[in-house]
Amino acid sequence: MRHLKRLQNSFGVFGMVVCLIVFTLHATAENQDATKADQIERVKKAIVAKLSEKLRGPNGKSLNVVLLAPMDYTNSPYASSVNPALKQSLAQFGVLNVREEKRSFQSLTLEEFRNATASYNSDIIAITIIQPNNYDLYVYDKRQPYSIYAYSEPIPVEASQGMTQELFNSYTAQVVRRTLFRFARDQYFELPRKESEPFLKSEIPRWIASSHTVMKVNRDIMSEYYAAASLGGAVSVGVNSEMWTASVLSAQFGFRQSKNVFLELGWDAFSMNTFYGGMKYQFGNLDNNFKFQVGAALGYGISRKVLNFDRTGGLDANTAFFIPSATILFPIVDVYLKAETHLLIGLTDQKYVFIFLPGLLVMF
Repeated sequence: MRHLKRLQNSFGVFGMVVCLIVFTLHATAENQDATKADQIERVKKAIVAKLSEKLRGPNGKSLNVVLLAPMDYTNSPYASSVNPALKQSLAQFGVLNVREEKRSFQSLTLEEFRNATASYNSDIIAITIIQPNNYDLYVYDKRQPYSIYAYSEPIPVEASQGMTQELFNSYTAQVVRRTLFRFARDQYFELPRKESEPFLKSEIPRWIASSHTVMKVNRDIMSEYYAAASLGGAVSVGVNSEMWTASVLSAQFGFRQSKNVFLELGWDAFSMNTFYGGMKYQFGNLDNNFKFQVGAALGYGISRKVLNFDRTGGLDANTAFFIPSATILFPIVDVYLKAETHLLIGLTDQKYVFIFLPGLLVMF
């Protein structure tokens, strides 16, 4: 009996020890679970804070985000719900400058993303790609021009064939969440760039960078002066209403006042020697070889030492004129071919002279 009682006491002590160990292990597991939950919560808050920071500019304002139309290869009826869901997710981080565009990509390259950011004046571009077996989301941030953030979620065949709105929404939420996680953690990829022909297939020669070549290529922009010479014809109508034709020798000199405005001094020699001064406005663009000028001037004509005599007597000596003009210029190597017209309108009498002046113009 004494041995049996001693054995019972031993089992009682052993049971208490086992209970104490089990309680200790259970408490430790609960503490570990609580610690793990706290760690997960801290990581989650850190990622959310990092994402909110990345979605704002240096001034603290939210960035401009453009959501492009999904590239849907499944003709899914649920594709229209993708961008609203992404827009709602971004709004949770204070990003309100989000707009949707109907444009999509021809090919998925960095060049396409760069063109889109320039076209829409945006900071971030996002596009989704829906395929039978994959659901992809790509995010491009122009602040990191050689990087692309992406996530691809595989879709099982069974789920793809039995897709519902609720299931599609769950895939969308998962893809958005995991892509934004990579965006916050700077986990990016590089996409292939669209191939293009090189500008020069050989080494750039040194003379391209010379000042003479720069001046030559940009002659129209950098030239301060021009000189022109013309040989044409004139038709005059004087006070007696009789017409008289004559050959014309003309010379002009102009100097630039602003980008497109020139002051011009000129001389037309026909049945009168006409000296004039005025302004011309030149317009055109770099995509068109033709340039156009319109001008207005005041001139004074004298009938001494002339090339031709006005036998009608309609143009008296010492006559003042108002002279509107129009000119067309076309470049040929280093000079311009020009076709110019003048209309000399007498300021005191009803005298008119129409002059046509084909010739050459040089800028320098």
